[in-house]
Amino acid sequence: MKHSLLYINTFQFGYHIDSYMHCKYLRNDFRVTYICFDNGYPKIKEDGVEVTYVPWNSSYFKNGLRFMRSCINHYKTNKTEYLFAVYFPLVSLLKTILGHRNMILDFRTGSVDGSKSKRRITNTLMRFESLFFKRISVISESLALKLKLNMRKVFVLPLGADILSTKNKTFDSLRLFYIGTLDGRNIHDTVYGLKLFHESNYSADLKVSYDIVGNGNSEYVTLLQKAIENTGLQKEVIFHGKKLHKELKYYFDHCNIGVSYIPITEYYDCQPPTKTFEYVNAGMVCMATEIQENKKLITSENGLLCQDNPESFCIALIEFSKDLKKWDSNMIRNTLSHYNWANISENLKNYILSQPQLKCKIERSAPIKPTKIKLK
Repeated sequence: MKHSLLYINTFQFGYHIDSYMHCKYLRNDFRVTYICFDNGYPKIKEDGVEVTYVPWNSSYFKNGLRFMRSCINHYKTNKTEYLFAVYFPLVSLLKTILGHRNMILDFRTGSVDGSKSKRRITNTLMRFESLFFKRISVISESLALKLKLNMRKVFVLPLGADILSTKNKTFDSLRLFYIGTLDGRNIHDTVYGLKLFHESNYSADLKVSYDIVGNGNSEYVTLLQKAIENTGLQKEVIFHGKKLHKELKYYFDHCNIGVSYIPITEYYDCQPPTKTFEYVNAGMVCMATEIQENKKLITSENGLLCQDNPESFCIALIEFSKDLKKWDSNMIRNTLSHYNWANISENLKNYILSQPQLKCKIERSAPIKPTKIKLK
């Protein structure tokens, strides 16, 4: 008989990759109920996952109250054995009301607000609310340390990616691909970096293309469009805007360089980028900025690191083009093949079902080798 699991996340089901993948695999061992807000996106269905939608049609306070009430009502009217809550403000109040000993608090991100004072306030609140929980999962050790969580409670639940392309790439040209938000990512820098590469001696005999998929606010869209126009790379650089998931396979099959360009800031430094895993597991060379989490993943066998400026991005492209024959899609995939959602969800299942005192044993036996946490 399957265990019952209440998975709580304010993000609408299917639009937060981590939680969607967790539920997709956990449904094999649990009766999963997912409670979330209805943000007005098309509803995604997954067999074996019951989704409860909470309307988002009022003030922030009233919406939050309605969300809490929905979680409490479900808990009281169902025999819920395990609860897993992705952090949201005042989640500690829900824990206090329910008092459930098998409730896990999960942190997928710290604050990435541009204001230092706002980041400090939000991260302090997150740390305070974590005190109400005996069991905490977190996306990376570096985020746990940044939030100053009690490391004796922490279980590292990393990101991953399914294999989005099994096609082995040819490395006879530069076919770049970026997918993701434009907000705060400065993707226009990569266009200027590509222009510098064009002006170097290394680009003479190479065909170059750059597909950019994603969207953002008008400020960052304009910056990107102006960069394409100012560099005269309208034929090489194509900004596609937003694409449906089913339309992405072409780019993961066709392109051979994935761009994981994240500004090197203290608030992005501990956030593992999903796209890094997706590119590498698709057999693409990953061109990644030197944030702490990328440095743990990128090696000489799967990519190149650069700083967050056009000049450094250009240098990385030059390094890539110097020895095109060294790259091999199978070699690339093998470097991060264990970071797949099936493995990660299996580890999560074991952690959910374990008693808190057995947590360290599960971490040591997990197929993914988590970073060893030093207790303070």
